[in-house]
Amino acid sequence: MNEEWQKIYSGTGRYFVRISGKAAREDFVLFLEKNGFACAENESRSRESTIESRFPLTVDLGRKEYGHIGNTTCAAAAAASGKLITVKEFMSLYEIVNPVVIV
Repeated sequence: MNEEWQKIYSGTGRYFVRISGKAAREDFVLFLEKNGFACAENESRSRESTIESRFPLTVDLGRKEYGHIGNTTCAAAAAASGKLITVKEFMSLYEIVNPVVIV
């Protein structure tokens, strides 16, 4: 089992989720919140800015926090990290870690 799958199975790791469209982002945020995630808010990031942002969302499985990438440079770094995934890929990984998913 490679290191990335070990992180997934242990329920840790930070992922960058590519998702566009306000409605789709809001649905995804609601899914995360129903499953115990909270927004990692700070002076430049809030629940609302996460939904409104055009950048990928960040999801930390270990801390159960979500947010969004803040700028183009960070988005490029996320893409280069190999951890930029689609919502469908995230849902598949999340179901492995948490067999009971609240929809």
